[in-house]
Amino acid sequence: MSPDDYGDSMTKWKYSGKDVSFEQIDEALKALDNACLHCGADKHSPDCPIGKAKAELYNLRCADKHHVPNVRL
Repeated sequence: MSPDDYGDSMTKWKYSGKDVSFEQIDEALKALDNACLHCGADKHSPDCPIGKAKAELYNLRCADKHHVPNVRL
């Protein structure tokens, strides 16, 4: 898919400098949720790379304030 297939751009992804859309961010959040090993609240570490990536994407997605996605960090 090309970036045009994802609708209106929202912001730039700081690592690539490319425009990203709400849909692209939502797809990435879903993929990370599927990759999560679900260690549980008692074992979860703030150093978890999956959790860090989800938090960064969630914050990018919510920066617009028009829509807050329903994700578990």
